[in-house]
Amino acid sequence: MVQKPAIDADVESLRGVMMNLKKKFENIPVIKYLNEVPERIPLLVMLISFILIAIWDHQRHLILWRNYAITGIFGDLMLMAVFWSGRMMIPPQAIWLGYFAFILHFGGGSLGSAEQGPGPFCWGDLKPGQGLCADGINGMYHVHPMWDRLTHGVGGVALAYGFTVSFKRLSTHFSANLSRGMIFWLAFGVSMSGMAVFEVYEFFGRMLFLTTDQGGYVNTAGDLVSDLVGCTTGAYLGLTMDKWGIFWEGASQRPLPIIVQLTQSFIIPMTTSAFIAIADLLLVGGMVMNRNYDSLGMFLTAATTASMCVLLIQYMRLRLFANPIIHEAE
Repeated sequence: MVQKPAIDADVESLRGVMMNLKKKFENIPVIKYLNEVPERIPLLVMLISFILIAIWDHQRHLILWRNYAITGIFGDLMLMAVFWSGRMMIPPQAIWLGYFAFILHFGGGSLGSAEQGPGPFCWGDLKPGQGLCADGINGMYHVHPMWDRLTHGVGGVALAYGFTVSFKRLSTHFSANLSRGMIFWLAFGVSMSGMAVFEVYEFFGRMLFLTTDQGGYVNTAGDLVSDLVGCTTGAYLGLTMDKWGIFWEGASQRPLPIIVQLTQSFIIPMTTSAFIAIADLLLVGGMVMNRNYDSLGMFLTAATTASMCVLLIQYMRLRLFANPIIHEAE
């Protein structure tokens, strides 16, 4: 009992030292610059991580995942160009979620081996599937069937969360008065469409470059199910967790902003196609697509093409009839 004041004094002294160190660290010019915009730190961490993964994969001749990481580097640089200034006001949580999804993807695949043998973390008696031990070109994707589901689910959460927040800000900034339901639908639809288009990207990788990491019909259709769960969750979290702005109570104000009209013209046919593919798997066991990966890939490719055509037609229609919203945006 006698020593308690001394212990408390030591704790307070240590706390004071830590606070001083924290202030000195935050006053370092580079750190101070990064902290000016919350989006900068996760974007920079993402860039450094992708560069390190690309170098690591290159040294181990894991060409597939090195190329994926390089793609991630260029993608992150584009995000930096858009978000670095902070004008978009994207919450850093959305970027961290996206970073986690990409680390699951790039990092999980990179734990494999170019020679089809055990990966770099198969130490001692560890067997593939135990800890970080994996084998084959696709690493964790090869030893854990649910790894792909987790990656797609987290990616869907990140996309939908970010788009929900973006549409909330758009609604406030342009006085668009979008309802909760409209914001949820737009965020979900854009995210689900984006994840479906990613499956088209993978399909063309197989068709044009003979990549072997797609996993076939069941894997791809299952990815769409994971995307559905992730996008729904992310849109809900974006509505409930992000407290920025005030919702318009009631129906969305008409006419809808041009960006909303054009967005809907793309996501309605695209999400409808994704729902058809999901229903085919879950309700009739893939009967419509004949459980064939090429059939599903061509279906999603046709859906993407049709959605882009609808988007173009809608834009030209609005232009032709001199929609005032377009000219206001210009």
